[in-house]
Amino acid sequence: MISFLQNIDYQLFIIVNQKLIHPILDVFFVLITGKTFWLVPLLVFSAFALFFDKKRGRIIFVLMILSVSFSDYSVYNWIKPNVKRVRPSRAMEYYENVSSEMNKALEHIRILTGKGGKWSMPSNHASNFFAGATLLAIFYFKYRYIYFVTAFLVGYSRIYVGKHYPFDVFMGMVYGVFIALLFYYFWVMIRVRLEKKENYLLSIK
Repeated sequence: MISFLQNIDYQLFIIVNQKLIHPILDVFFVLITGKTFWLVPLLVFSAFALFFDKKRGRIIFVLMILSVSFSDYSVYNWIKPNVKRVRPSRAMEYYENVSSEMNKALEHIRILTGKGGKWSMPSNHASNFFAGATLLAIFYFKYRYIYFVTAFLVGYSRIYVGKHYPFDVFMGMVYGVFIALLFYYFWVMIRVRLEKKENYLLSIK
């Protein structure tokens, strides 16, 4: 079963990384996969949340910082070193013997933004962006499609540029949503307890 799923993973990687390609897509996905591209949007959101959306914005800002930080730290320091799946961009450096399906996937691999670190599963980018998208969708429900489409494109970009297999990104998406919901319900639990004591420190309305 594991081998079957791995083969599907490799085939999907070939499709995204080597088949569904175009020079314009190269520029687009290299741009959005980089951290510097998101500095301005993050600063704009931070300014809006902290100075214009009053108490709700500050609560959202704190929840975003906590969930994304925990997601990023736990994936990088705990999960990846234990799963020990090597990135496609570095697989040939560490695997002496590879399956035929992996060999096909890596034979013409396109590495567009450098090889990155050693470990691959799950994707930090996918986890972090889906954690953020989930919280934004909860509090700003009207624009939920924008958040999740954006997060999906960032996750997709990690496959396109050759740094992750599709299952790495999928697991990152699932984990990011889980972490966001965990922090959200933790906040709800504390808020409800405080409200019972007529303490509205964490209440929005």
